[in-house]
Amino acid sequence: MKVSLIMATAGRRDEIYHLLDSLDRQSSSDFELIIVDQNVEGFLDPIIQRLSRSTVAFKHIKTDRRGLSIARNLGFLHAAHGIIGYPDDDCWYEEDVIARVLASFKTDPSQDGLIARWVERDRNLTKHTLNRESWRQFRTGISGSSISLFARRELVHAVGGFDESLGVPMWIGAGEEIDFTMRCLDQGARMVYTLGVRIHHPVKTILDGTLKDMMQRTRNRSRGSGALYRKHKLSWAVVARGLASPVINSVIPPYSFRRLLANLMMVIGRFEGMLAWNGNTVQSNNSKRVPLGVLLTVVLSGCLTTAIPGNAERLIPLQDPIPRTFFGLHIHRAASTTTWPIASFGSWHLVDAHVNWFNLQPDLARWNFETLDRYVTLSTQNNVEMLLPLAYPPRWASSKPPLNGPYGDGTGAPPLLMYDWRAYVTQVGTRYKGKIHYYDVWDEPNEKVFFSGTQEELVSLVREAYLILKRIDPKTQLVSPGLVGAIEWLDQYLQKGGAAYADIIGYHFYPPLGGPDKHAQQRPESMIDKVRQVKEVMKKNGISNKPLWNTGIGYWNRNSDGTPESMVGVDSRWIRLDPDLASAWVARTYILGWAVGMERVFWYSWDHENMGLIEPTSKTMKPAGKAYMTIMNWLIGSTMKYCHNDKDSLWVCEITRPGDRKAWIVWRAVGTQSEPLPAAWHATIYRTLNGESKTLDSPSSPILINEQPVLIQSDYQAW
Repeated sequence: MKVSLIMATAGRRDEIYHLLDSLDRQSSSDFELIIVDQNVEGFLDPIIQRLSRSTVAFKHIKTDRRGLSIARNLGFLHAAHGIIGYPDDDCWYEEDVIARVLASFKTDPSQDGLIARWVERDRNLTKHTLNRESWRQFRTGISGSSISLFARRELVHAVGGFDESLGVPMWIGAGEEIDFTMRCLDQGARMVYTLGVRIHHPVKTILDGTLKDMMQRTRNRSRGSGALYRKHKLSWAVVARGLASPVINSVIPPYSFRRLLANLMMVIGRFEGMLAWNGNTVQSNNSKRVPLGVLLTVVLSGCLTTAIPGNAERLIPLQDPIPRTFFGLHIHRAASTTTWPIASFGSWHLVDAHVNWFNLQPDLARWNFETLDRYVTLSTQNNVEMLLPLAYPPRWASSKPPLNGPYGDGTGAPPLLMYDWRAYVTQVGTRYKGKIHYYDVWDEPNEKVFFSGTQEELVSLVREAYLILKRIDPKTQLVSPGLVGAIEWLDQYLQKGGAAYADIIGYHFYPPLGGPDKHAQQRPESMIDKVRQVKEVMKKNGISNKPLWNTGIGYWNRNSDGTPESMVGVDSRWIRLDPDLASAWVARTYILGWAVGMERVFWYSWDHENMGLIEPTSKTMKPAGKAYMTIMNWLIGSTMKYCHNDKDSLWVCEITRPGDRKAWIVWRAVGTQSEPLPAAWHATIYRTLNGESKTLDSPSSPILINEQPVLIQSDYQAW
């Protein structure tokens, strides 16, 4: 029996040395350290070098995803041992911690979990078995911090790890540790608090920091308590005590304005967390607010206009700057007739780019990498990350050579021999090791024209590709096959084994079809419910911790250069968008894509005959292409605080940038209406998707809001 210690870290480096020193001094070496690194590339290099010189067994897991719970769950996937611990990056162990933890579990086989003593905080306690009812009363006498938590691997797996909608830096910035323990107790786990295992961590009070930081931090963390009230259906007595205690504390000496504000933020945060909870999960990306919760938010933060009606929608995305890689494109002819886009996008999906299996290996003994080599050169020159599909066998390798496939005979069938598939994947993976980091297997395989095989056959192909690519380069990431309009199909595929062979979940969020109101059904806002459904399937299959990518989305975007329209790639039921509406829908697709929690969105495509952002013949940029570039400028480097809409279809998204800069993106899902601007915004100027800017006569001047988003700023600087 050994221990896997999972340490998530972001923004800290010097503090980690204290933990490493304490691990070097452990009397038992029966442990590994798993570092889940959420920093920029190279930030932790000194730490990794320090570990390389020590005797501590360690793994360094690099991830672009931010979130303490997300990182812990990712680390668990790499854990090799039977006991799991969760040290913070600023805590440290006494020298016998590992030995005592192992002894406790070995001598008591009925023990499922252990909570150690946080030396600086726990007081006047004795060894005891945790009582579920005491935890439900929030009367435990111990901190419950994850630094003190050790659990058997089976227990962590059984409860599904940490709730990823809770904890830093999510909108609900705490509560994940208590929630984890309460879910363990709900499952009947036997967990023991012990004094003999001693762990140290600095104690910080809620009053630390600047006044603004203190208020925001207290409010964010207090939402955790409120969310747990609802999530665990705690008694109204517990809820009333939790809401009343900060008020009572405010009138107990010593008095201070800072303490009064902290207690007020605590009440507000607990209300918000409680009211934001919806069903079985906190809606961190899709939360709905009732009027009281919104009113509290409005009064204290001044970041919205007025109280939002009860059926309002509020989306809270990850609170990180939006990266350039979020903006993806499909480009079909980058090696021939299409000039490289002037848009500074960050991700490129190579669907319909003439680099499928039948393109690369037209004959058993002949390979042709000329086009793909050119693409790799272009991506390197422009600092763009590639997502390469592995799909569509040549006729000689197909299990159904005569079958009319999407790209010629046999291309829509699985290969006849797994040997040929392995050879193809190995050849590609080896040639582009370190150059292509992302792959997916097949595109829209739920459509029989693209894949005539069974789900079991697809899982087998994906499994082989996953194992081969990981063996060639462990850093390679495999995206699940991009399905379209197939929630049940996705669920079945994951249940049949597909969940185990995907680092990222891909899905094509094209507009749904078949309703009486095509405009309402196909506009970008309809994507929100579909994302929720996909996330529910992911949660059901135990992979809610994995990133979600929109690997293909587009609309029928009318040509204006005289190129004849065709039905290639579009459905006759789609709306054929005029330039203004196409611009609006492209922009809203990316705004809402980030708001609902997608980490990359790939537009299909830059140079498509009907859905392109440039004209097919003249190659000039369409207004929708200009909108794509404008929304990139607005979002990349910005942090989106929230998006909400009211019953009248008005949407407002607040974005911020360093230096306390704020702006709001505003549009209507349908219609046009003059809207007065909130005085609290201190609005000075607004910008349109076509690049124009207009100075406001006064901060509360009304402006005409329609389906095209506008950016409203509180300063005059370029955004």
